[in-house]
Amino acid sequence: MMRGKLFQGTLKACMRNLVRCLPVFFMLFFFASFAFAHDVLVLKSADIKPYQEALDSFRRTCGCRTTEVNMQDLKEGELSNRIATLHVDAVFAIGSEALREAKSIRDIPVVHALTPVNPYSGPEHENISGVSMYISAQRQLEAMVRVFPGSRKIGCIYNEKNFGAFVQEAQQVADSLGLELVLSRVQSASEVPSRIDAMKKKIELFWMLPDVSVINAGTVNHLLLFSFENRLPVFSFSYKYVEQGAVAALIIDPAEIGKQSGELMHKILSSPIRKGHILQSPRKPGLVINRKVAAKLGIEIGSDIPEGPRDIR
Repeated sequence: MMRGKLFQGTLKACMRNLVRCLPVFFMLFFFASFAFAHDVLVLKSADIKPYQEALDSFRRTCGCRTTEVNMQDLKEGELSNRIATLHVDAVFAIGSEALREAKSIRDIPVVHALTPVNPYSGPEHENISGVSMYISAQRQLEAMVRVFPGSRKIGCIYNEKNFGAFVQEAQQVADSLGLELVLSRVQSASEVPSRIDAMKKKIELFWMLPDVSVINAGTVNHLLLFSFENRLPVFSFSYKYVEQGAVAALIIDPAEIGKQSGELMHKILSSPIRKGHILQSPRKPGLVINRKVAAKLGIEIGSDIPEGPRDIR
């Protein structure tokens, strides 16, 4: 009996002490978690909405502390000093200009987002990884088959320097899907209008690539006029061009790119090697269709394509 009372008294004393100590335990846990969080310098090419959306999602998935720097506030050669002063573990570069600035970094990981490709893939840049804006040729061509099931001949104008490897990949995918790519190489945008006109009656669909040496306001206007005059749909890469008259596009969501980049950064920083050299394509591109333009052109959209929330009606 005495032993039982003694045990109960000891248990009550322990519980009282535990209750008093709980706040201390929680504080220690919080500060320990904070202490082990990685520090990341965020370098933005510009202060625009898509970049901010990507950054907000990145912060939610990275599990790191971030210090934000805009390119406009960074003097030439100052990045390395900022990194040394802040003692950061990695750099998150948003946009092409930020990646260009960060390419000189060698000793810590660099993850980039909302950039066309990773042009720094040599052994001297093995610390650079990222999520590109480019959706794979496989996904794009499969989307075209679904949206335009009757179109087999696809026109495409590109610059070999910028998109040679991508078009080569696309050619292999097209062959496997029973499609014919009607290709035309150019070196500047001034050649594009005549090359578009030369495709008349040779193609059933035009594939617009995000090639800055091909696409500008003038070439887009010419292409969309060609599309209306010949009742021929354009498959694009941008919601803006779908609004202007392209029939459909696979587009990226900056928030999804930021989420994917944050997960990639977390994976790299959690690894004892911390090397990287990983280039990922967007996981969740979204299909958008201008159904109003499709109706005007007499284009029937694939029956298995439901109306999306961003479709233009």
